[in-house]
Amino acid sequence: MEQISEYTASNSRIAKNAIFLYIRSFVTMAVGLYTSRVVLKVLGVEDFGIYNLVGGVVVMFAFIQTSLIGAVGRFLTFELGKGDIEQYKKVFNIGMISYAALALFLAILCETVGLVLLRQANIPPERMDAAYFAYHLSVASLCFGIISMLYNSVVTSHEKFSFFAYYSIVEAVLKLGLVMMLKYVDYDKLKLYSIFMFLMYVGVFVTLKWYCNYKLKTGYFKWFWDGKLFRKIISFSGWTLMSTFASMGAGTGVNYIMNIFYGVVINASMGVASQVNGVLGKFVGSFGGAFSPQITKLYAAGKIESLKKLLFRSSKFSFFIYMTFAFPLMLNMDFVLNVWLDTVPEYAAQFCTIIIICTLIGVVSGPMGTAVNATGKIAGITIVTTTAYLVNILAAWLFLLAGLNPVAVACIRIVAFLVMIINSLSQVTKYKIMNLSDFLKFILSPIAWVVAVSIPLPFIAAHYLAQFSKWYALFGTIAVFLIIYFPAVYYFGFTPQERTKVLQVIKDKIPLLKLRVNNALKTKHYE
Repeated sequence: MEQISEYTASNSRIAKNAIFLYIRSFVTMAVGLYTSRVVLKVLGVEDFGIYNLVGGVVVMFAFIQTSLIGAVGRFLTFELGKGDIEQYKKVFNIGMISYAALALFLAILCETVGLVLLRQANIPPERMDAAYFAYHLSVASLCFGIISMLYNSVVTSHEKFSFFAYYSIVEAVLKLGLVMMLKYVDYDKLKLYSIFMFLMYVGVFVTLKWYCNYKLKTGYFKWFWDGKLFRKIISFSGWTLMSTFASMGAGTGVNYIMNIFYGVVINASMGVASQVNGVLGKFVGSFGGAFSPQITKLYAAGKIESLKKLLFRSSKFSFFIYMTFAFPLMLNMDFVLNVWLDTVPEYAAQFCTIIIICTLIGVVSGPMGTAVNATGKIAGITIVTTTAYLVNILAAWLFLLAGLNPVAVACIRIVAFLVMIINSLSQVTKYKIMNLSDFLKFILSPIAWVVAVSIPLPFIAAHYLAQFSKWYALFGTIAVFLIIYFPAVYYFGFTPQERTKVLQVIKDKIPLLKLRVNNALKTKHYE
């Protein structure tokens, strides 16, 4: 009975966290879409492409940051799962020392090697001064971002996602306000935008540090050194470093290569695709973010059966949530981009569709990757992932040399993501967390059935309604898709136990709603 109660409490906490993150995602999505429109309109395609490029150069060097952040976050969550608070504090202190050293190292690296790469970029000569200005502020933003992510890991390990919801909404609104000011300030728009983004990074750092110190009563730095713990974290980071570097190369590197062949306009197109995917990804990221700490904690506590069930739900539900928004958008991508943006860069619609397909594949393998990270044995998954990404870069370069269309180059990324899902499955099987038959039965089969049932009719509706009006096609395909999709998810995507749980929740809520309505009517009557 105690185990059932604990399992129910865990599910309740995950659901509560997911709700907070969904609220955050919905608000920040709406604000973010409008903000992106304003940024592109105010900066123009050329300056928008330049900012995407110079920011990408910084991100390319930030692969070390991402690796260390993932390592420290994993160790913090693992120690909380074990209930070892003293060891948790030690991990934080070692993490702070490492992050400070990392920030200094990356600043030097970006201001030396990064500047060499920036000089080779295909940027109009008259905009080089603004590009350098934006680049230097991006480097400064990166340093603040590194330390911020340590405090971010502290908040995540405690599963305080309500705080993330509140501060992210405030951040999004402030960002929109700053961007709106671009229209009215008589100054170089690219430089001013870079200043605003830097101020946002500083604000995030201050907010996270305050919350950890005064609300969580943790995150206080005290000089401490443990060589063994440091080597353990660095060893874990070393493997993640390989795949993260390759991932940055597959994204930012391909972006840079395309710039050499096609100029900054192609970078603007890829920037639009990244923003669209980032906005949609917040929804599935909210769901996955609510699950991830529990995956690590369940493994740390040795509860493999509970972990396996959590992986089943997390993988398929993440796909179902992302598919809800992604598929109607893919059917109407050209029209949506034209409504959203005053000027749509060439290839933007195709890039958006490709990156959404990649994310649909990635959300299935994401929870399995988190489970592998929880084991601490990540050599196998890293080697294969790194190879897939590096092949992606090489293939992109060869395709461009051969004169192929940029869309064909972008499609290579889909193959890399397919390799990664196979890789993640092989690793969770190796460590006896989940096997192939489990994946086929509880994850792939429900997803395949839902997709097969839901896709055909919306395709037909989109083609037919487009003859009358693009707006008819947009709303018509959304309506047709959702009418088919939700029942398909219920009958083919849910297990019998999950269907029972959904019905029970509905039955519990309906009497509650009736009671509230009746109370409201009685109150009004007596008044």
